[in-house]
Amino acid sequence: MSSPRDAKTLAAETVRGNFADLVARAEAAEAKLSALQEEVGRLREALEPFAAFPTYPSDDDDFQITGRLVPNGSHFADLHVADFRRARSALARTAGGKDD
Repeated sequence: MSSPRDAKTLAAETVRGNFADLVARAEAAEAKLSALQEEVGRLREALEPFAAFPTYPSDDDDFQITGRLVPNGSHFADLHVADFRRARSALARTAGGKDD
């Protein structure tokens, strides 16, 4: 038969173990959150040039904008006004703003 002291010791060890587990989980969550915040910063920075691109040539989201990707002109990118608007909208949402 176990004594009350043994039960108290076991309970204390269990609580300490649970607390240590919670601390480890909190530290891991904080590290993950920090990594995600850094990723959001990098992605925002990558989207900014697209979000700043004027979309006034057309109200039509399918309006196509073609651009040269390499200096010799051998590769072109076909982007649509909607692509730029989506970039602007994504930046607004991650900044806590409303969609444009």
